[in-house]
Amino acid sequence: KAPAITNTQAQKFYDEKPEKMKGGAFAEVKSQIVWYLQSAELDKLRQTFAAGLHKNAGRPGLSDCP
Repeated sequence: KAPAITNTQAQKFYDEKPEKMKGGAFAEVKSQIVWYLQSAELDKLRQTFAAGLHKNAGRPGLSDCP
């Protein structure tokens, strides 16, 4: 499930990364920011989940292969 991104999180990203906004007003780029932040959070969740599977399986992970 995609994590919920708050307006505050989106606004903070907008304020901290003005060079990425290319002059777009917050209202114009908000949906793109929310999508980006949700994608980043999902990636973190997937990595954490995969790491747990590797740890619990007792087998080396892909990064441990020769």
